[in-house]
Amino acid sequence: EILLISFAAVRAIKWMLGGKEGKFEGGPFAVPMIVLLLGVVFGYGWGMAQGGDMRVALFELRPLLLLPLVYFLVTDTFTSVSHYRTLAAGVFIALFVEAARALWVMEDISGPAADGGSPIEHMAALHQNIALLMMGGLFIFGTHRFGLRPLILVATLPIAWLYLLAERRASIVALIVGFGVLAVLLRDRNRPRFNILVPVAVVFLVSYTAAFWNATDSQLGFPAEAVKTVVAPDDSSAADASSDQYRDIETFNMIETVRSAPITGIGFGVPFLRPLPLPDISAFFEFHAYMPHNSLLWLWTKVTIFGFVAFLYMIAAGTAKGVQAALRIEGSVDSAVFGSMIAFLPMALVLTYVDLAFGAETMILLGACLALAGSLGRLIDDYQNSADAGDLEQNSADAVDLEASAQTRTPTSVAG
Repeated sequence: EILLISFAAVRAIKWMLGGKEGKFEGGPFAVPMIVLLLGVVFGYGWGMAQGGDMRVALFELRPLLLLPLVYFLVTDTFTSVSHYRTLAAGVFIALFVEAARALWVMEDISGPAADGGSPIEHMAALHQNIALLMMGGLFIFGTHRFGLRPLILVATLPIAWLYLLAERRASIVALIVGFGVLAVLLRDRNRPRFNILVPVAVVFLVSYTAAFWNATDSQLGFPAEAVKTVVAPDDSSAADASSDQYRDIETFNMIETVRSAPITGIGFGVPFLRPLPLPDISAFFEFHAYMPHNSLLWLWTKVTIFGFVAFLYMIAAGTAKGVQAALRIEGSVDSAVFGSMIAFLPMALVLTYVDLAFGAETMILLGACLALAGSLGRLIDDYQNSADAGDLEQNSADAVDLEASAQTRTPTSVAG
């Protein structure tokens, strides 16, 4: 946060000084992002006016302030496709370091994680989806860069292993959605490969799920368990059924909270209504009365209906705009990398419905991915225009050289 605020301060100084560097680029989502920001400000004031807890309110709204900050900084500062390549590489390296360190210290972990609980936070598995999609995308689209795929595969192994240990069902479902985005891109880029890979993937997924349908205690079978909770929730394990029941009661309570104030919401720092009682889980989560698993409805109750709609619009429009731009990418590596980051938008939306989604790291990633989705088409146009201008300039120079050469040869020819 210190880095981001310092970055924003430097950018504000350049803007005040004016000139070429002072021009600000807000991107296509500037207006809905401002609407969301205004919703956050209103939600804070409205919550405090109703006697909300200021400390809780600051914990709630803090990640939401990072979303517009990162979006505007990245949109304004990243002026070429190579900038986003560097960003994607940084994300992948960070995920690798996080996973390697987690596996390294797991021998010393005590508490719920040592007793079979998840060793990472709820949303960390969603972040790891990006790395898994990048690896899968390089194999799906193909790349001629020697050694790149084996290198990425080896680097992804600790991420994939920690991913299985985390046992986050919603992240598995989100990962399937992410691969669906890559399939859309592949369909346009390479239809023959699409016609082969997609049917094979569907047959494998069905066969794998059937084979591990009842393997509730197997790490390798956990993804099948995640799919089962979606297609056949009545067949889920007792632990999953208990977790789902808690979420169902929470969702019912959140719907009642939305109905109590559908326009303004209840504001930050105010607990949601609980007409149906919930078990006390304060020993595990301090803010359980304020922040439910259904983060989508939670957002509605905090930032007004206008901020809520603005958020949904940015996710939907960002996915559509990003996919349209990614279809114009020529390189297979860029297709895999940028397609994975664009897929983060619908994957994040999947998680908001069933899990605690609005953490600081997630909002930073979401802001960067929204910036990419909104700017990729413009950056591709700028690159093509500069390439066309360069070709035109080169052709003009060649024409001048040819004309000068002709004028030089003409007297010699006549004299001869």
